[in-house]
Amino acid sequence: MIAYTSGSRRATIEPGTTVFAAEDDGIRGLTYRAGTMTLIVKRDGQGGRFDVEVRYGDGRPGQHCDAPPDLSGMLPRLTEITAKRELTLEQAAAQFPVQAGILQLEDQVTAEPIPPFAVRATADRSAIALVYGDTAIEAAIDPKTFARLEEGCAALGGK
Repeated sequence: MIAYTSGSRRATIEPGTTVFAAEDDGIRGLTYRAGTMTLIVKRDGQGGRFDVEVRYGDGRPGQHCDAPPDLSGMLPRLTEITAKRELTLEQAAAQFPVQAGILQLEDQVTAEPIPPFAVRATADRSAIALVYGDTAIEAAIDPKTFARLEEGCAALGGK
């Protein structure tokens, strides 16, 4: 499920609205790009362990590991995203000036592809906004979630 607003008939996203929800077991993949780092997380079966690969475009050696089905507690933080408030695209750019990364989730249950979320942060990285399509929200998600994703195998409990 994704909540969209588009065109001239914009629906208001109220605080507390769930803008994205998926079953943890149904997520078959996740890609997060931040700076020169790309985190690629995949699994074959529903509810299985994840294969994690981290690539760097700056010459650092990559990482490869195996991670538990909940990505060491990270997956539930990403499979239900709630809005603190709706933002205009201009507000998102001004109030959340740090372009932290791009999050792409793959759900094996949903027939439609899940649009990528542009992850934006406040200058002090104390709050997160997500932009998808022409919709922007301040998300009720711990900003440390994305910092942990950037840690790769060390944070995801990989072996």
